[in-house]
Amino acid sequence: MKPLEKRVKEMEERWNANEGIVKKGVEVCSGVELRQLLEGEGVEGSTIAKLEANKVGGSLLMKLNSDAIKNHLNIGLKERLVLIRIIRSWNNKEMVEDEDEHWSNEKVVEWFKQFEFVSAQFIQNLSKLQIDGSVLLEVENNDLKELGMDAYGDRMEVMNKLDVLRLEQGQMAHSEEVRLRNKMEAMEDQFVERHSEMLVELDNIRRENEKIMKRKRVEDIPNAFLCPITQEIMNTPVFASDGHTYEKAAIEEWFGRRKKTSPLTGAVLRSFKLVPNHSMKSLIQEFIQNNQ
Repeated sequence: MKPLEKRVKEMEERWNANEGIVKKGVEVCSGVELRQLLEGEGVEGSTIAKLEANKVGGSLLMKLNSDAIKNHLNIGLKERLVLIRIIRSWNNKEMVEDEDEHWSNEKVVEWFKQFEFVSAQFIQNLSKLQIDGSVLLEVENNDLKELGMDAYGDRMEVMNKLDVLRLEQGQMAHSEEVRLRNKMEAMEDQFVERHSEMLVELDNIRRENEKIMKRKRVEDIPNAFLCPITQEIMNTPVFASDGHTYEKAAIEEWFGRRKKTSPLTGAVLRSFKLVPNHSMKSLIQEFIQNNQ
């Protein structure tokens, strides 16, 4: 096996292993498995080091709240909220959701500007910490104070609006079964509606691929960089629930045709969830840059 293919295989195996640990229960995982999980979710090395130094294993981690993380572990606001988001997701036996589903930092800033009492310093702190929508949903009263909102009444008004936002975002779904079913149905409808848009996106990717192919022989392009569906270099590689990597537009178009099976194995997929494969994207970008 070539070095690159080996790295890709190891990457896919690691993602599948992490999902297996979460399904089994983070509470019973080993220290090595916990570090692997946290690294896979993008937690900073300094935060992982603090957890390990304080002997925080999987069982204790799953019981932590924002105050405990702040007061006992001395972890900063942004990483603290990231951890809370991860813990909530793991408690539902899920890997963390695709970041594309959440508000950007710019949208969060716009949301806060609806409050006349929000100061310029508060907005600056939001931007500095790059608070996005996924993290916003974990914000508590004391976190607002740490960001620079001193008045208790102001913080309570924001928290009331946040409760409404959480309801709108499905954070208080009645049951896991209903939530998953509704999400899958909504995704199916969304895929159908976006079908024409995805076809246009795929066409654009194909044109970019043609330019690359003219500069590089097809046999010189690593197979791992090619989408199994389109057989073209991937622009936005994502993991599907079968553990394989696909071009995002291609696998969404596949789902848009109401296909519920893996394009590679033919097995019925347990989920339509897609997770960005950042490592693969970096490898592809490096390859393209080196061959321009």
